[in-house]
Amino acid sequence: MTTATAISMAAANLPAQVGSLRFSPCNLCPRLCAADRAAHRRGVCGADDAIHVARAALHYWEEPPLSGESGSGTVFFANCPLHCVYCQNATIAEGEFGIEVTIDRLADIFLELQAQGALNINCVTPTHYALQIREAVRVSRERGLVLPIAWNTSGYERFQAINALKDTVDIYLTDFKYASSQVAQAYSHASDYPEVAVRALDAMVETIGAPKFDEYRNQVRMTRGVVVRHLLLPGGLEDSKRVLKLLHERYGDDVLVSVMNQYTPVLASRAEEGDARAQRVLASYPRLGETVPNEEYERLLDYADSIGMEDYFWQEGPAAKESFIPVWDGSGCISSREMQAASPDGLGSGVAERGLQDRSDSDHVLKPERGLLDCSDSDQVDGSSREMQAASPDGLGSGCIVPDQVGANHAS
Repeated sequence: MTTATAISMAAANLPAQVGSLRFSPCNLCPRLCAADRAAHRRGVCGADDAIHVARAALHYWEEPPLSGESGSGTVFFANCPLHCVYCQNATIAEGEFGIEVTIDRLADIFLELQAQGALNINCVTPTHYALQIREAVRVSRERGLVLPIAWNTSGYERFQAINALKDTVDIYLTDFKYASSQVAQAYSHASDYPEVAVRALDAMVETIGAPKFDEYRNQVRMTRGVVVRHLLLPGGLEDSKRVLKLLHERYGDDVLVSVMNQYTPVLASRAEEGDARAQRVLASYPRLGETVPNEEYERLLDYADSIGMEDYFWQEGPAAKESFIPVWDGSGCISSREMQAASPDGLGSGVAERGLQDRSDSDHVLKPERGLLDCSDSDQVDGSSREMQAASPDGLGSGCIVPDQVGANHAS
């Protein structure tokens, strides 16, 4: 470790390593990009040594035992290791907006959400901040946090990271996006996604166990367990069937499955507005500009019923709406004391730009172009494939997805 790295890690009050996980050179996610984040270098995810948060507020659109009527205490983190080309939260996933917070401030955010009546603390797209969040949870527990911690992830996680979080995380709210490595490569530049996600999900189930619930503020609340989300994509019915079959046969009642129908073709509206990146994506994958027909979603639910899936979450009503995407305004990120200190008039105005990420530097290990990773000549990005081959011969919103109206049990 360099002197600069050691000083930065000490200043952050963060362990340099937990188990085999390192912040610098970074190996927190399956990309294994080895970015020296402690020296302010950015990884494939786009993050450096600082934590960036886009929003911290009560959120009412998760699965019922997570949101209830009080809401889930949701913290949306900026940046993302996966960079799905269709991401509806691309503004924050690509680091275009995010307010810098310290570990101490993040711990206070958790406590503030608890004071607002949240059923849990819901960390959305947290993978690349795993060690900082782990420390923030520890600090907040010492200050009185009693809520369950939910890890809201794309599913593209190292199983070593899941094991390192066993004393931090109570609930995994994980995607299982693809069964096909070809689809995973096309949409997320991660051909190893299916095998990586299986091993991560195995670790989640092993460390967390079967779902558990209690009654909290007169609501049924999930306190422990794994919820696996799958989003039906345009033209993706057959791959979705493969995902549900795998989940049912491999995990059975050990996980709760949420079958989602909220794919929102944000690429279409962005392309119409002249977004060159969206236009290029749609030129390659025109179906991503479409919504999923209700009939196709019904066919997927019928398939779930036919293979014996009995208890699962499903969506009814119009869910594919951009109006359901949160406003990225930094809500809950800055304390009232900081707002007053930053304001020129002492009244809390003029702080909207505080902590916004500066994307002008050239220190990225890779520079993703709004979700399009160029992996053609980079050994760093494909490290997960090497790791998987070495570790095991076997081997599936967001984090970027924000669920809408979710019901339990489908009746065809």
